[in-house]
Amino acid sequence: MDFLTLLKIIFIAIVEGITEWLPVSSTGHLILCEALFDMKTAFGPNGYAVWEFFLVFVQFAAILAVIVVFFKQSTTRTLPPSLLMTLSNLPSPE
Repeated sequence: MDFLTLLKIIFIAIVEGITEWLPVSSTGHLILCEALFDMKTAFGPNGYAVWEFFLVFVQFAAILAVIVVFFKQSTTRTLPPSLLMTLSNLPSPE
């Protein structure tokens, strides 16, 4: 793999990292980058398989980052079911 291909991969990873957080299709941006940089032929004779693996890997990494970032927020904002049941059974003030 040459230096130019490495720069393309870094650019595509940055595009995926940015667009994963935006309400746009990050996969669509990867497809555009693929067409722009002709990535299926950049990896040699097995270029298509390597490119597909790269797409799966970079999207999995982006999704994992979202889960890690929002996991703590999602667990701290929910109340335990026993507390919810207790609160729902309290009498209302009259």
